[in-house]
Amino acid sequence: MSEITPQEALAIIPILNLDMVDRAAIDTDAWDIDTDLLIQNFAREIRANGGQVVTGAPVKAITRIGTGWQVTAGEQMFEAARVNAAAAWVD
Repeated sequence: MSEITPQEALAIIPILNLDMVDRAAIDTDAWDIDTDLLIQNFAREIRANGGQVVTGAPVKAITRIGTGWQVTAGEQMFEAARVNAAAAWVD
């Protein structure tokens, strides 16, 4: 990656809030990601391994338990060793 100024970053990504940006960098060799294909591949892998993809169920609570995690989503409760409750937009 090559360091660029916050102003140069703003020229590339006009929605940046410069009050929140201290430094910036760019990788000119980076490729675009087909996010739909990425998510669908993850969903196929999850299902192939016995997992479940739940959509439209707002997460109300995530609790650490002895075997992993307990998630209350919508009106259901799930337990799993691993959980991705934010999908591609996890921060």
